[in-house]
Amino acid sequence: MSESMLYYAPLILIVVGNVLYNVVGKAVPDEANPFATLIITYLVSLIASTVLFFAVSPHASLLSALSGLNWASFALGITIVLIDVSVIMVYRVGWDISVGTLVVNIGVSVLSVIAGIVFWSESLTFVMIIGIVFCLAGVTATSISEERKHTEAGTGRMGLYGLRNRIRFYSPILIMLVARFVYMLVQKVTPLEIDPFASVMVAYASCLFCAGVALVFSVRGKGIGASFKKVNWTAAAFGACLVLLDVSTLWLFRAGWDLSLGTLLMYVLQAIALVAIGCAFYREHITLARGAGVAACIIGIILVML
Repeated sequence: MSESMLYYAPLILIVVGNVLYNVVGKAVPDEANPFATLIITYLVSLIASTVLFFAVSPHASLLSALSGLNWASFALGITIVLIDVSVIMVYRVGWDISVGTLVVNIGVSVLSVIAGIVFWSESLTFVMIIGIVFCLAGVTATSISEERKHTEAGTGRMGLYGLRNRIRFYSPILIMLVARFVYMLVQKVTPLEIDPFASVMVAYASCLFCAGVALVFSVRGKGIGASFKKVNWTAAAFGACLVLLDVSTLWLFRAGWDLSLGTLLMYVLQAIALVAIGCAFYREHITLARGAGVAACIIGIILVML
């Protein structure tokens, strides 16, 4: 494989993984317990990452690989649980597939630029500042148009319970934003000598524990077994997407991408893909305000990349 392919392959895989991840997340049944779904997801992810570990390194020692891990793998597990729960809840409260993750991704991109400047001495130019302003303006326009859509439709009952519904509407987005930002930082600081498959195996084991504890508290004596009855194929598909996404993100930074540039580029490509999918398969409409917001975000990301 050529150097250019090794450099761009993880970026392409992340975009594909992110798009599939959001499509599957939107398809999770509303009546399914999110933590029961995620337990199946993490079991699939754990099995898949274990198989990949031995497939890629058939003569490697798993115990040796696991002994070289540090806190980053456990921290990764916690952030993955928060991201996955928030993705399911984002779509349950009514965000469109073309908008919800766009708002989060632009926020993470801007925070990643700041983190890259502060911690890794990445450069900040005047054009990048203008790009960040465009991104923030675009996110504001897009999120306001999304809220207005639900207010007018009556699905959010904003006029009757304004504050309560706004908290319910925006809290999954805020949780996902913070968790994804921490996730990118943890992936960036994971040492190069750590085996990526061993790292995600421990992360998924941590995820299983967290999801199991959350399930016990969420059912409140109603029976854990009953929580799995509404779980369908999306749980396993979610797990497959997760492995692709997590391993590719580790690979991205090991291939030499900066935190700011890598994050920005993958999110603008993902935004374009999800807008197209939202219009084609979910009959989402691009209003003038939403279109202007998306365009401003894309322009902003391009400016930051210059």
